[in-house]
Amino acid sequence: MVKMMEYLRNDTGMQQLRKEWKEKFTEPFPGWNYDCYDGIEEYKQRIRTALDVGDYAQICERCVRKKCKTGRLS
Repeated sequence: MVKMMEYLRNDTGMQQLRKEWKEKFTEPFPGWNYDCYDGIEEYKQRIRTALDVGDYAQICERCVRKKCKTGRLS
């Protein structure tokens, strides 16, 4: 888990997504959760989708596991 957190913190693509998220939404940036994503690429893609459509809820709307269907990202 520590290596994953390090990767997410240091990856330049993730840094750019965080920056765009902060500019577009007031909601907190969605955290990584093994139960919600098939891998890091799906995590990034769902963040990109939310940014593209301008709806932060899209990060959870596409969740196939339905574990994050709380109506909130945090």
